Amino acid sequence: MKHLVTVAAVYAASLFAAADVAAQQQPGRDACRADVERLCKDVQPGGSRIAQCLKDNEASVSAECKEHMAKMRERVHERMKAFDEACKGDVEQYCKDVQLGQGRMVRCLRDNEAKLSASCKEQMAKMDEWRRQMHDRMHGVAEACKGDAQQYCKDVRPGGGRLMRCLKDNEGKLSDACKAALQPQ
Repeated sequence: MKHLVTVAAVYAASLFAAADVAAQQQPGRDACRADVERLCKDVQPGGSRIAQCLKDNEASVSAECKEHMAKMRERVHERMKAFDEACKGDVEQYCKDVQLGQGRMVRCLRDNEAKLSASCKEQMAKMDEWRRQMHDRMHGVAEACKGDAQQYCKDVRPGGGRLMRCLKDNEGKLSDACKAALQPQ
């Protein structure tokens, strides 16, 4: 069971790794915008730091944002539970001796992919699809906003959500193509 919890944690990490960016796409993203600007304006986006800031300041967060955060936690919990249920036997069978950390558990599942149960393969495929969608979305934003980033964010070091924050800070000046790419889908 220890390994299964770790697989769930790895899966959750893959979900949260893009959580700050994904928040820009979620239909309820505006629910926390004012709270983020008020409570977390100096927090560097990325690595779920914004989500952690909101959690740390939960007593000061608006009811609307609290509701949105609860819905997001429930979605992640549901995904983790589905992954756990689907891959428990596979982890026990193929990866029980894997040393935890640094993606070794997921690598083990990938190395044994041909032998995995159909349900675990399906969950792995869902995780891959979500990550692919996030990658494609961010690639589209990068392409559409390349000129804007060069113009307004040329001194910003890429990574950790810094460019996204810079683009948001300059939202009123952005090209129509960049604004469209940044809109929720």
